[in-house]
Amino acid sequence: MKKKGFVLLMMVFLLLSVLPASAAEQRVFDNADLLTAEEEQNLQQFCEDAKEEYDIDFAYLTTKDTEGLSTREYGAQFYIEQNLGVGEDYSGAIFVLDMSEREGQLVTCGEAMEMITDADADAIWDEISGYFSNSEVLSLPQALLFQPDTFG
Repeated sequence: MKKKGFVLLMMVFLLLSVLPASAAEQRVFDNADLLTAEEEQNLQQFCEDAKEEYDIDFAYLTTKDTEGLSTREYGAQFYIEQNLGVGEDYSGAIFVLDMSEREGQLVTCGEAMEMITDADADAIWDEISGYFSNSEVLSLPQALLFQPDTFG
């Protein structure tokens, strides 16, 4: 019986060793198809770097349909459904762009609520909202690369 268990364990180990390592967890969800592959990759890298440096999860979501919810509610629900966040308090932030309403929201949770204040979130939106009015939506991802250490 011990031999069967050992053989089974070795088979699982060998199987896992030949499978490719999983990539970083997805943190850019371009459901509105606004971003190029390069822009998605840059944002994904930013999210990974920020998570490593601040121990707070960062994500971006674009959508054309919030399914009847406000942009903030939709972002919060998405954050929960995707199991985003770090630690017991799910620390993190997700920036949501709702293209149907031309609105953006920064939804925070856990320690990120202390790190990124409502005033900071408003300042971010003020900075990028001009991209909507100027029909420069495709330039928007570059404006989203904010630095969290400048807040508070």
